[in-house]
Amino acid sequence: MGRSRPRWGAYEMETDAGDDAGKFKVKSDFVTEPISKTRLEEIWTKMLEENEPYLAMSPWGGRMSEIPEGEIAFPHRAENLYMIGYLTYWDEDGDEAQERHFNWIRELYEYMTPYVSKSPRAAFFPYRDLDAYIN
Repeated sequence: MGRSRPRWGAYEMETDAGDDAGKFKVKSDFVTEPISKTRLEEIWTKMLEENEPYLAMSPWGGRMSEIPEGEIAFPHRAENLYMIGYLTYWDEDGDEAQERHFNWIRELYEYMTPYVSKSPRAAFFPYRDLDAYIN
């Protein structure tokens, strides 16, 4: 079993810190309406198409919603139930492997369109996504 390694940052390029490091791509979304159990099951099925998929749902309700927006440095709470972070990770080298993983995460991101923020579709700024923004 491989050892756990933290992955900080998000950018659309291969990361190479030696033989032990892998490559990854991150995308994110904000969810404004609950996703049904049926749809979540479909999302899980889509996730299983990838070898090492990662999906994190960070809720933004509860106590956090009681704190006035101007009192903390996090303005993204209004109308957002949670943030979803998508990640694909791979060890294999080459453009073909990179393109396969990039295509998978782009397909998942497109698949999620009906369930996430709209007009505009929003993303978590620290997850710099060159598919969505000009940096």
